[in-house]
Amino acid sequence: MLRIVLPALNEGENLSRLLPEIASCLTSAQLEFEILIVDDGSTDDTADVAREFSNSAPVKLLVHRSNEGLGKALLTGLRAAAESCEETDVILTLDADGSHIPAYFTPLVERLFEGFDIAVASRWARSASVLGVPAFRMALSKAACVLMSFLFPVEGLRDYTCGFRAYRAEIILRGLQEYGERLIEHRDFSCGTELLLKLVAVGARVAEIPFELRYDRKIGKSKLKILRALYGYYCLILSMWRGHPR
Repeated sequence: MLRIVLPALNEGENLSRLLPEIASCLTSAQLEFEILIVDDGSTDDTADVAREFSNSAPVKLLVHRSNEGLGKALLTGLRAAAESCEETDVILTLDADGSHIPAYFTPLVERLFEGFDIAVASRWARSASVLGVPAFRMALSKAACVLMSFLFPVEGLRDYTCGFRAYRAEIILRGLQEYGERLIEHRDFSCGTELLLKLVAVGARVAEIPFELRYDRKIGKSKLKILRALYGYYCLILSMWRGHPR
């Protein structure tokens, strides 16, 4: 069973296209799946789109009445997925804005079958490509990954910040058992890096696949605030130095 976790904030237009793509991809592959959408206090039709699509595909909607941040939305989705999982299931996370293409589900899951616990869709792997991302943002993302790899090296990992990943359900369950609500404490975009490092601390083995990031498919403005993101990574680094992730 594949469980797809989609944190979403005002992504109604993007979900209208992405959800059919996910369902078509997994149905064609004859895979059993469930899509968990975490509506993190949206003010658009995100929840309505999810409810409507649930009539034709296995969709579960989880709602935060107010915006609690990406980290909290991701944790809500992972906890809900884990509650229904067997250890052999797979949990996939991706952005709800359409920039992550469902066609990469298969190569991500294949890396888990090779014995890894986490497979990351990497922008920095050989043959990867990026479309539509401003050069300044790409430079910041690259700098963040270089810094994190220097401070917290993980074998086989170059992309610390991309949230398009596949996890063995067992490693998520292990992380939740170890940390509980502390598995993800940061609200901002650093939450994905936090999750990764904490799972590595409990024994996760990580692999990457190259992928094509299609930021040109995204409808609407980016929710990434540069200064807030930089501050979030600064706080994450400090928390690691003060005794986390273990």
